[in-house]
Amino acid sequence: MQERPERPSSHRNEDVGADRSIGEDRTESRGNGGVVVRPDVAEAAKFVPAFDADFAVLLGPDFENEIELLNELKTHKVTAFTVSDLSTLLHLRANPLEIRTVLEPGFAMEAIADLVWERRHGRVKRIATVATLIQREGWLAQCAAADQDIHGSLHVGNGEPGANGDTQPNPNGNGRLNRGDAPRLTVDAAMLLADQALRAAGSTQACTREEVEAAFTHLTDPLVGSATWLDGSHSAVIILCPM
Repeated sequence: MQERPERPSSHRNEDVGADRSIGEDRTESRGNGGVVVRPDVAEAAKFVPAFDADFAVLLGPDFENEIELLNELKTHKVTAFTVSDLSTLLHLRANPLEIRTVLEPGFAMEAIADLVWERRHGRVKRIATVATLIQREGWLAQCAAADQDIHGSLHVGNGEPGANGDTQPNPNGNGRLNRGDAPRLTVDAAMLLADQALRAAGSTQACTREEVEAAFTHLTDPLVGSATWLDGSHSAVIILCPM
C-alpha cells in the first residue's frame, strides 16, 4: 500500500454558505496573508439551533493551525473550511456521503486528506484494479484455451499428430476439449491471474479473496456486462469482452 501524503499545515477557504442542514458564519481576514486570526467559533455554532441545522461550518481564506483553535472547533462542534478545501472537494466531485464524512468538528483538511487517499489508494480503487486485471487476464486465458482447442481439432481431423504425437481423436470424437475439461475462471483461478499481473506491475501486495469476489460481482453486474456466471452455482465466470 502506498503511504498517505503529508497533510499541509495551512488551511485555506473563503466565505460561508448555508442551507437548512448547515449553519453558516462569515469570517473576515484579520491577519497577514488573509489568515483569519481567532475566528469566533462560538458564533458559528449559534446557527445550528437558529436554523435547525445539523452542522456548523466556518469558512475563511485561511486559518491559523493552532491547537487552541482546533480544541475550540471540537468543543463547539464546528468544521473549519478553507478555499483550498472547497476547491479540492469540487475537483474530486465529492458526493453527499463523502462530504458528510468531512463535516466533523475540527479542520476539514484532515478529513479531506483521508478522502483523497481513499480515492487514490483505498478499497474502491483496489477492487477496480483487481477487476480490470481479472477481465484482461481472464480474456487472454480464454483466448489461449480456444486457440489450443481449435488447433487440436484441426490436427486430429487431418490425421496429423497432436502435441504428444497421438493421431487418435479425443474421447469426444472430434479432437476438441470436452466441455467439462475447459478451464474455469473461479475465484481461486482469478486470484492467481490477478496476483501474477500485480507482481508484473511491481506490486508486492497480493489480492484477497474478498477483493476478487467483489470484482466478480462488479464484472457480472448487468450494467457493466463484462462477465457472466457460468451457471447458477455462481462458482465461476466467463469474460464476455476484452478490455
